[in-house]
Amino acid sequence: SLVLWYSTDIRSVLFSDEVIFPIVRRWQEENCTAIICYNDDLACQLIPILAKCGLSVPDDISIVSFDNSYLCEIGSPPITSLSHGATNVGSVAAKKLLALMQGQEAHSELLPWEIVERVSG
Repeated sequence: SLVLWYSTDIRSVLFSDEVIFPIVRRWQEENCTAIICYNDDLACQLIPILAKCGLSVPDDISIVSFDNSYLCEIGSPPITSLSHGATNVGSVAAKKLLALMQGQEAHSELLPWEIVERVSG
């Protein structure tokens, strides 16, 4: 019940005060200690909302995201994020697609993640 699913096309509605503040209050009532965001952009947008609700990152709640983009380093606090490291996921996917287009077999590949620890988590 504490997992929030949404699609990108409703992001502006989700982050409106009328919608997001009750969600954050619910997290507070349930004593949530961490939020995992599917990307760094979402994490960056969520930190000021949490601050408006009186929550400090990472003192009151931790945030971790995926991508390890430049956004992790420019915000306050810097965001802990998961990265594929030196693996270029797009390149791996393109090579597999080209193999399929040439009639070759291509199989799923599990790519490693590494956590880049910063202040937020």
